[in-house]
Formats: sequence, C-alpha cells, structure tokens
Amino acid sequence: MQSKSFSDYSELCHFVKKFGVEVDHNFEKVIKKIFALVDSSVLPIKTVTIDSILEIPPLDLTKIKGVGLGYAGLLEDVQKKLTNKTFEPFDVISASQKICFSKKLIEDLRFSYKGLNQQEIKYLKNLINDIGNLDLIDIIELDIDLLEQQKGYGKNKIHIITELKEKFFNELFRVAVLGGNFNYGQSDLIVSVQSSFYSDVDLEEVIIEDIEDFVFELPENECDIFLSRLGFNHQVLTLEALGQKYGVTRERIRQIDKGVFNQFVKEFTIPLELIKDQILYKTEDKFLTMPTLYSLFEKEQSFYSFFARLLQSNSEFDIDEFKPLSNLSLFDEFVTENKSPFEKEHLINELVSSTGLNFIKASITLDFLTDKGVFTQDLEGKYLPSRLGKKEALAHTLLNFPNGLPWKDAALFTNSKGYSRNNIYTDRLDGSFNTSENIYQSGSGTYKHLIFSCLNDVDLDQVILDAKNFLETLPNNSCHLNEFFQIYHNKTHLGYFELRYILREYGELHGVFFRGKSNQDSISLNEGVSLGGQRELIINLLNQAEGPLSKAEIAQKIRSQSLRHATFYLFELMNEKKVIRVENMQYSTPEKMFKNINIDNLLIQIKDLVTSVTKPVEADVLRQKLNVKNSLSYSKYFYLSLADIYIDSIGLFRVKGFLSSTPIEFNGLSGLTSLVCDRTLSFRENVDIVKDKVLITQTVAESAVSQFYYVNQ
Repeated sequence: MQSKSFSDYSELCHFVKKFGVEVDHNFEKVIKKIFALVDSSVLPIKTVTIDSILEIPPLDLTKIKGVGLGYAGLLEDVQKKLTNKTFEPFDVISASQKICFSKKLIEDLRFSYKGLNQQEIKYLKNLINDIGNLDLIDIIELDIDLLEQQKGYGKNKIHIITELKEKFFNELFRVAVLGGNFNYGQSDLIVSVQSSFYSDVDLEEVIIEDIEDFVFELPENECDIFLSRLGFNHQVLTLEALGQKYGVTRERIRQIDKGVFNQFVKEFTIPLELIKDQILYKTEDKFLTMPTLYSLFEKEQSFYSFFARLLQSNSEFDIDEFKPLSNLSLFDEFVTENKSPFEKEHLINELVSSTGLNFIKASITLDFLTDKGVFTQDLEGKYLPSRLGKKEALAHTLLNFPNGLPWKDAALFTNSKGYSRNNIYTDRLDGSFNTSENIYQSGSGTYKHLIFSCLNDVDLDQVILDAKNFLETLPNNSCHLNEFFQIYHNKTHLGYFELRYILREYGELHGVFFRGKSNQDSISLNEGVSLGGQRELIINLLNQAEGPLSKAEIAQKIRSQSLRHATFYLFELMNEKKVIRVENMQYSTPEKMFKNINIDNLLIQIKDLVTSVTKPVEADVLRQKLNVKNSLSYSKYFYLSLADIYIDSIGLFRVKGFLSSTPIEFNGLSGLTSLVCDRTLSFRENVDIVKDKVLITQTVAESAVSQFYYVNQ
C-alpha cells in the first residue's frame, strides 16, 4: 500500500499513471471530488493518500450533500484500479530543476485559480498585488530567497508560495511529457487559450464542473442568489423577488449577485477568449452540441444570458460583438402590435429575428435597453414597455381593448401604466390619436387599434379608386362622406369609420381629398395636387443613404412629412420590388443591399430548404438555418426580400412572411391562425396545430397564437 500524501488531484493522477493505472475522465472526476470534500472538512480524512481513497465506503460518499448517486459506482471503479497495485517510492521533481519548455507552449497557457484552496488563492493574489501581473513562467522562476527579504512574507506565507511553485511546475511538466495527449479541459491548474484543445463535449463538461464546484464552496444564501439569477437548476428570480425572499433591497441583491459572479469569473477555468471564439458565433445551435448544459438552465434565454454575462465581465473585449445596439426605438414597432407583459426570451428572439443579431448580443442589447428605461420588469421578471412615444404608448394601450376606448379613458389608462415618457393630454384630445398609424377613430370620440379592424384584408387602392370614380359622376366632384358610404357599404363590409379612415389617410395620394370639420366629413377631387410624385424621391433617398432608413427618416423627406403616407409609399414600392425591408423598421433598395453577397448561393439554399418540406416555410426559419450554415447575421426580412425579388427564377410562391413550393392557401400569420386555430383549445394545442401546418420557429408560432387569442376574444 502507499501512504504518500498528495497536494492536489492532478499530482495523484500523474503519480498513479507512472505505475500503469488507467486515468480517464471519470477517474479524475472522482479524485477531484474527494479533494474538494477533504478541503471542506466534509470527509473525515486529513490528507489524501491511496490508502485513504481505498478505505472510503462508496455509499458513504453519496450521503454527503451535493454528491450525486453516480459517484458511488465511479468510486468503486477507481478503487478497483488502485487495488493490488504496487507503488514504488517516487521522487517529486523539484521546481528548482531546470527543464526547457518551448516558448510557444508557455505563451498558450495560463494558470487557473480553480485547483487552489482559499489560502493559496489569497497569497497568490497578494503576490500579484505586490509584484504585478504574473504568468506561469514568472511563478515557476520566482526567487524565494529574495521574497523572504520582503516585508509581509513570513515563514507560513513563504511555505505556501513555495508549494505553489512546485504545483505549477509539476503540472507544466506533465503538459510537456504528455504533449498532445494532455487534456486541458480536465486540469484545474493550467488552461490553454487555444480553442483547438476543446471540443464541445470538453467545453460542456468543464463549464458544468466549474459551476458545480464553485457553488459547493458558497454560503447557502449566496449560492441561492447566484443560481437563481443564472437560472441554473433553479427558477429564475428577479432582484425584487430575491430581495423580498431575504428581506433586503433589490440593490443589495444586485451587489451580492455581482460580487459572487465576479468571483466565479476569476475561478472560471476556460479563457474568455475561447468563449468568444468558439461560442459567440455558434450559440444558436449550441443546444444541439451542448445538450446537457443547455438542459440545466431553466429557460433557453438563461443559457444565452450566462455566456453574455461572462463576456461582458471582460473589459478588454472592446469590440462591436460585445456592445449593445443603442437605438432606443428598436422595439417601437413590436410593442405597438403585441400585448405586454413580455417574456424575456420572446424579446430576445424578436431582436434576433428582426435584426439578425446573435443571441448573446441580443441579450446584451435587451439588458442595455432595460437599464435605459425602455422596459421595466414586474415581480415575475416579465417586461413592460416604458418611455415610449405618445403614439406608440396609445397604440399599446388599445391592444387591451378590442372594442376601443373613448379618448379620455385611453389617455388615463396609458398615463396610469407609465407607458409613455410624456403624459397624454386628458383635458383635450391629444394629437397623437390622429397621427398614429396603428390607431383609427372607430366611433364618435372612440378610438380602436387597427389590429381589431377588418382593414388587413382590404384593397386600399380599390377603395380609393371606387371613391374617385363615384366623385367623377357628381356635378361638383364633391359630397358628404356618408353619401358615398350609403352606396358603398352594400358592396363591402367596411363600416363608416373604417371607410373614413382609409380616405382620410390615403385618399390624397391618389387625388381624393378628405375634409373633416365640425362633424361635416366630406370628400372631393377639387383640392390641391396629388402627392403621388414622391416615389422616385424615396428610391433616390434610399440609394444615396449610407445605410437602410426607417419610415420616420423617409417621412421627413417627403412633401407631406406624413408617416402614414411614407408607409403607403413603401408598401407600393415593395409590391413593385423597388424597395425591400432589410431588418426591423429599416428599408433600402435591392441594388444596394444585395450588391456584395453571393446571391446565387443563397437562392439555392433558400429553394432547397423550402422544397425539402411539404408545407409553407415562415421567414424566421430561413434566418435561423441560413445564418448558422453560412456564419451570417441577416434578419428574416433580408432573406424574405431576397427570395421575393427572385421569386420567379426559383419557382416558389410567397404570401407575406411565408414561402412555399406550392400555392399558399392563407393570407399571412393572422390568416393562418384564423383558419386553423380554435379558441376552445389550449394555447399549447393551438401552437402545435400551427407548427403542424407550417414550418415555423417556436417563438413566431407562440406570438401568432397569442395574437389570435386577443384579436378574437
């Protein structure tokens, strides 16, 4: 038997290998766990020897809190390997012995705190504070005699530092001896900055062990806060919820969480450069290659947010990949069409889908926007819009009222919820009611969100043309709107106020002019000049701009400066394939946006994807699949626009956000849900029905079904 004591698990593993013991990952895992339990005084063993390992009853090991049942079987395997082996005396190589390590080897390695106990970490950090940054070779070549002369370095401290030198030297020697067979992912003392040393399996195992080993040493409350904020084997809790749980303020919880996470980063054994290189651009499919780690997080977004926090902790990453998008209006269009509160994962997926961001940058961006007050969070961690413009805030309010609201009630509700950065007037009609492209007057003094109207299925051009033809038959080419309505309502299902809205907002584009004063609504052909000549101006504007432009930027340049007019022009120009939508609320021309891409290659991939299934494909699937395959970061609108421009050459059919190899029998997402969903079924059942009918991402399917429920309530 062997009574030699070992200072850490790597020394023991290296020792037994010399005598023919097979040391695999499970062997190292068990030995590492035994050292952790001994350091924590949980096992009744003062020093780790081969004898003491053989004497541990496997079942006793599993009775210790934090040790799984699987360790019993693993320990039995280790004991079998060590039994009946003869271990000859072994002389540990002294750190003073000279050995030639290649410069390249040293440059690629750095030391890790993970394999050190608290006292060793403390003294090493003291050393760094006194001397400055140290790399591995600095520690190995440290002059102990000179150090003994320094103030504050007593006998015990010198002894610990000397042992540290030997530890790092022995591990580095093991690296040199084993060469390419050395597994950096399983070393607690040395890590490599070279990503080639890690497979996804190695990364997954090391990350899981890093988290588990770190929380094992934490006080119970810090452990709970750390894991609850990560969502790692815990329910995700907000700062407010944790503050209530522990009777402290949310700020105190934030401080504790930040401090614990910063300590975790220091003990994290994988270089953050590696996380950047190997994970940042591939996170979208990491649940396929790292399924165990992925499954340990409560939510998909928790998995991505974990990596986002790791990367943000390194101030040296001063590059675009780790900077949030700073546009505070990124979600304006989304919140005017979707009810709150929002789940974090839905907001992240909306950013990814509409802008082409990777999940990590999307997470960082959402955190930035929340810090800026664009969103607030409730006690359940869900997101509520805040600091919106008046028009967006009113539109968001009216999503809660399918039958509309009197203007004063809508204003009071919006102000009470804090949706707008400026209060809506309650003593008089706020102009925002009549300038929002999402709101229309649905009755006398009553306003409704357009989503609850029938206007989505109306041919606006035809309505205006019919009005124009009617006016041309009249002597003065003018009449009260009601006169036209009485004739026209038999032909269409449009109500009076819906017809009023169409002619008021879009009639002028085609020479039909609306006047509404003192309840005397009138339409005429005799006022002003048509604004239809602005189309070429918009195309020239987009071609000359440095990048894509928003509707608001385009509206400022046209004659009427109307956002609704800009929307109408863009709609017509997109139908004519002269303008495309490239990302969230951003527009450009095909000539400009497709100039430097391999169009033929992407079109082939789009066609192959769509024709590989027997049902329509929603555009977000294109974004998800093709971005990963080609290491790109385009939005779903980009791919949809590309397919639409060349739709004839690739032989596909398009209806709104869907592509198919056969004709599509529904009109977009709302048409699909109206056709196949049933309000008597559960939300989940309806989502499954939608996913059965079309190829669609989970997030878009859930959003569409949510829309179906409150539009049809």
